[in-house]
Amino acid sequence: MAPRAPRLHALIRNRFCGLALGSLPPLALVVNDHSAVVVANEAAARLGPLDESQVAFTLRDGAEVEVLAARPGWMQIKDSRGRRGWVAENNVEQVPPFSNAKPS
Repeated sequence: MAPRAPRLHALIRNRFCGLALGSLPPLALVVNDHSAVVVANEAAARLGPLDESQVAFTLRDGAEVEVLAARPGWMQIKDSRGRRGWVAENNVEQVPPFSNAKPS
């Protein structure tokens, strides 16, 4: 049986090449300093970005979360209690980052 490490390194290398060339979808896009608010009555925070993933916890309408990463159709979030999960993109609305800059 062949070792897994070379295959894993090849997969990672191919993913990063794909990201650079734009030929493959990213695994996840890291998002900095973004907040979001739950806009659905209830939003399931899942262990992974799939409808089939286990529900880790549930968020209620109006809950504020920090967006950690995004991928098509999903956002990885962290709630005020420090819990992390993936929510369907249509269940949350991103809030633009606050800026102290004065308009010119």
